Amino acid sequence: MKVLFNISLIVFTLFFITCNSEQKSAQEAPLFIDGIYKINKLESSVEWTASKENNNVSGTVDLNDGEFKVLDGNIKSGKFVIDMYSIDAAEENAKDRNDLNNELKSEEFFNVNRYAIALFDIDKIEAKKEENTTHLVSGKLTIMGVTNDILFPANFSADSTKISANAVFKIDRTKWNVNHNSSTAEKDTPAEKVIKDEIEFKINILTKILSDEIDFTQMD
Repeated sequence: MKVLFNISLIVFTLFFITCNSEQKSAQEAPLFIDGIYKINKLESSVEWTASKENNNVSGTVDLNDGEFKVLDGNIKSGKFVIDMYSIDAAEENAKDRNDLNNELKSEEFFNVNRYAIALFDIDKIEAKKEENTTHLVSGKLTIMGVTNDILFPANFSADSTKISANAVFKIDRTKWNVNHNSSTAEKDTPAEKVIKDEIEFKINILTKILSDEIDFTQMD
């Protein structure tokens, strides 16, 4: 009887350990499938908003290229190329739209003839469960040849072939020497012409797996 009891206890213990182990594995299962994911440019967007005292100006800018690299269930690196020539203000009047686009592309703002692209290189993406947020993204944003670190919350989702991400965040444009009509960088700017230093970005990214084979020597 004692032997039977001991055998039953051992079986129960092994069953309990196995269940806990399976549950733990399920909880720690990676969100992302390993591979290289290339951006779907038609399904991705970057919207921007700049503000004056009494009104906002908004528009879009296109992504030229981009990718995520996933290893061991985590996004290890990523790079996105922004086409600065594509800056487009959302003005209803065609002349106003054209004038503003030319101004944004000029040396007063983004000087696109000299700096045709901007870059965002991802340093780290770490899980952070909050409302409308699954991860914190940190990386280096380069605009007009100036590079600064940025950090922002994002919401990621994935399936076996795709990773999508969306985020809303702000940057201080003067850190990238975009100083035109800034009250802090150009203190003599008339009040009616002042454009606030903060630019808000709303990004939606869709990527599709290109390969499930990663060259470790090329991993950033």
